Amino acid sequence: MKKLPSIYKNSINKKINNNKNYCCLKESDNNINNTNININNIIDKNINSTLDSIFNSVGYPYNINVLIKTKNKNYNTYLVTRNNSTITTLDNEIINIGDIISINRI
Repeated sequence: MKKLPSIYKNSINKKINNNKNYCCLKESDNNINNTNININNIIDKNINSTLDSIFNSVGYPYNINVLIKTKNKNYNTYLVTRNNSTITTLDNEIINIGDIISINRI
């Protein structure tokens, strides 16, 4: 085999500090009692992430059957469009995202 030329390697003469800092906390009773978590924000993030995964999946969202549970009604339908505050279904029903409790693919 033919010998290839060597690769140039620059020497590093300084300290590299490009790692992200992180913090690890141990769970204790004091920390848990003092933590205020807004559960509605967590649910809204889960619903928005589920909607994002449906609309960004391969294919068309109106081919994906979903079960949407709201405060007033359950919908077994297909999604058509989404904007900031509402979802439109294939049945021409408009659902407020704030009223949604859960979304599941069927």
